[in-house]
Amino acid sequence: MSILFLSDQDISGITLGVVGLVVWYLIHKSHGRFAHGLLVSLLASSAGFIVASSINGYATANEKLIDFCVAALILTLSVLGNTEGSRKSLLLGLLVETAWSLLHHVWFSHVFAPRTAIPYYFPLFVTVFNIGIIIYYYDIKIDHHKKR
Repeated sequence: MSILFLSDQDISGITLGVVGLVVWYLIHKSHGRFAHGLLVSLLASSAGFIVASSINGYATANEKLIDFCVAALILTLSVLGNTEGSRKSLLLGLLVETAWSLLHHVWFSHVFAPRTAIPYYFPLFVTVFNIGIIIYYYDIKIDHHKKR
């Protein structure tokens, strides 16, 4: 896909994101609370993935500190989304994770040159999956307010 400047890794990430979103949607339709817990678990594990990729990369101590702080924020928002059962902190965590992952994509290497060991497909996978979840929950909120 040279028109969009997408590599094979980018296409793999987009495909995995769409497949993951469809699987999550099907689980959500049959077991909504389980899907919420699954989303919390995925967000928390993503915080661990950020730390692991920072440790295994060539990042400086300052870059690792920033990665750890972002991972701690994502983990905190994930735990708040689970304990409060609210979607606000969970969706905010998804937005932070999406922004952080996009900063690590090759497209932004001239602005922000991360030296972490994140696979090339991962930023677009996270972006597609998280934006799909955010749109889905936002659509539910709009439908809920229309029914009142």
